[in-house]
Amino acid sequence: MLGWHRKFLLFLLLLIPLLTSSSAWAGKNGKRWDKTPDTFSFVDRTNVPLVSSINANTITVSGINTSISISIIGGDYSINGGSYSSASNRVNNGDTIDVRQFSSNQYSITTSAVLDLNGVTDSFDVTTLENTSDSTPDTFSFIDQTGATLGSIVSSNAITVTGINTATAISVSGGEFSVNGASYSSTSSTVNNSDTVTVRLTAASTYNSTTQATLTIGGVSDTFSVTTLNNPIDITPDAFSFIDQTDVEIDSVNISNTITVSGINATTTISVSNGEYAINGGSYTTVSGEVDNGNTVSIRQTASSSYQTTSNTLLTIGGVSDTYSTTTIAEPTLSFQLPPQPVGDATFTSNHFSGSDNCTMCHNNLTDNQGNDVAIEKDWSATMMANSTRDPFWKAKVRTELNRNPHLVDVINDKCSRCHAPMANFEAKKNNESIKILDDG
Repeated sequence: MLGWHRKFLLFLLLLIPLLTSSSAWAGKNGKRWDKTPDTFSFVDRTNVPLVSSINANTITVSGINTSISISIIGGDYSINGGSYSSASNRVNNGDTIDVRQFSSNQYSITTSAVLDLNGVTDSFDVTTLENTSDSTPDTFSFIDQTGATLGSIVSSNAITVTGINTATAISVSGGEFSVNGASYSSTSSTVNNSDTVTVRLTAASTYNSTTQATLTIGGVSDTFSVTTLNNPIDITPDAFSFIDQTDVEIDSVNISNTITVSGINATTTISVSNGEYAINGGSYTTVSGEVDNGNTVSIRQTASSSYQTTSNTLLTIGGVSDTYSTTTIAEPTLSFQLPPQPVGDATFTSNHFSGSDNCTMCHNNLTDNQGNDVAIEKDWSATMMANSTRDPFWKAKVRTELNRNPHLVDVINDKCSRCHAPMANFEAKKNNESIKILDDG
């Protein structure tokens, strides 16, 4: 044991001179390594924005003559303008170091990035700004409008949001708003400083009435008011005109062209003399009534029972009148004329058929572009078909056949009426009625 202690003591005596000699721990060319850099200092930052990348002042590594380790906590660094990194590395004398970190996402909070150069450190401290958010905008004003059309959609002037530095609530009552020209909506939302806002609403449906839409931004409000125009009651219609007719049959029922009431904005009176009128295709009447703008009106008149005679029907709407005139045909100059035949009932309706007068409202009083009468019912009324049961010669022929063949009465009545009175023939058979052309048939 004593021998071992002697040998260890001798080793220490030999080592001390080596450690204290001028050439101990020498590097290349006999120089001593210096791995402790000079101290460095970062300039701390205050009042920085939230969640922002903040760079420190650039520092230069000095006081070393060999590479040393570099590391960071709470940030990242760049060597000589290179890419930023948070991984440990090595630097040399004269290298420049840039440090950065992200500020807090909360107001008045300090975060630190600590750079370590081989044991020599400094902290780069960053403090966010105080909470100075302003969500109360400057006052704004809409220009009220008057004389708006009833029921129209009216938009306001555009206002610009000012005086805030954070997103602020926006809402509307009584209308809709649009932000920066986007679609209109009544749903509450948010706006930012410098946004433009317009408001729109639907004007009242009555005259001289005011509707309002109130816009509120961050507690500041203004009302957009729209007033409809005064009631300019106009019950005097534009002039209207009926097309007179000539060469109509005596005692014929004639319907005028249809006129449209225009130029009024309120209900006005309508009356007729020596005829009837119908509104919007309704029933004809002689009773005075009322019409509105856009209504259609036609006249029905019975022509004179005399030849070449004019009948006049006067229609008056709100003090404006026009006369519908019909002139009957000239009296025929015949040396022989049969007695008048019964006209029958052209307004009849049955289970399966309808008389020609029920078609008159649509198929009569038609004119071409030269004003010529091209009424279908009028032309048809002069045809053999229209007079198939009124023809006196046909009646005489039926009578002679009945007289000559009394045993074939039912056959003759059925056979002749099948073509000359097909509707009556059909209905009689459907109703199990006897068929008789003459006398009380």
